Amino acid sequence: MDLNISGLVAALLAFYGVHSFNQYKKRNNQDDQTEWVPRLIKVATETTAQSLSEKDFYQILNTLRPFVNNCNENYVTFESFTNHSIRYCKECLEQQTHDNKSIQEKKLRLIANVLLKYHWEIHELNNSSFFMISRSVSWKNTFKPIWIRKREHKEKIEELFQNFFNEFKSY
Repeated sequence: MDLNISGLVAALLAFYGVHSFNQYKKRNNQDDQTEWVPRLIKVATETTAQSLSEKDFYQILNTLRPFVNNCNENYVTFESFTNHSIRYCKECLEQQTHDNKSIQEKKLRLIANVLLKYHWEIHELNNSSFFMISRSVSWKNTFKPIWIRKREHKEKIEELFQNFFNEFKSY
């Protein structure tokens, strides 16, 4: 009887492990196929005021959703960030902004960096599970339960967007 229960538990854990790994591979495969991360990295690192073109703005717009979302703009969320980014890119493409090229370049690089950081945080959160050990350097964080890690990631993301809006307004 004990052998049957332990075998069943082992089989369930093995199934869960294989399922988690397949989900991880699927998410990474989608990123590799679209190649949006390397294109964003290129915009974030290689864009200068002299080389700024419509292509850079379209690269950012391609990583965002096509239209502005109806959400409360008073809250610092991913939706308000993307709405703000979409509007700014469209203003620059339609040449309705009064920013000079160097300010446009700084803001565009800031948007790209925030998108990359957000992707990294979500990727790390989605690839950790209740049974998996955190990929943390310190031993204190190694065996943290998933609900604590989710709360910490949510706080990091809120801080990321708050810093974005503060820095974006400072230019």
